[in-house]
Amino acid sequence: MPMTPTQVVNTAEIAFVGKVVSIEEGDFSPQPYCWARTEQKPQCGGKRVTFRVADRIRGKLDSTVTAVAEDACYCLGEYWALGKRYLVVASWGSSSAGDPLVVSNTCRGTMPLTKEAKPFMDVLHGAQR
Repeated sequence: MPMTPTQVVNTAEIAFVGKVVSIEEGDFSPQPYCWARTEQKPQCGGKRVTFRVADRIRGKLDSTVTAVAEDACYCLGEYWALGKRYLVVASWGSSSAGDPLVVSNTCRGTMPLTKEAKPFMDVLHGAQR
């Protein structure tokens, strides 16, 4: 079940608006209920996504951030797209790929930067730490 903007604010360690500048296949293991990358579904599975940060909302970040993330395929999100801007909610922690930043899925607040993101942006900006 998707979180409300207030729930996202109360749980987000990292939040930023970023533009996707690269997408690579990664060794990151998606959640157990997500589909893994296969020959039949090459778009699925873990990805290493690099963002150019446009708006740091929560957390100390460089101007470019690389994180691991799952990619759609039943993971309650859409496929990452080069050049597209996203509201990214993430957490610090180790991943199976060794990257320190792990992106949350759509239920936890990560989403394309569209009008649906506005309530989340408003609440996050109002509660900046």
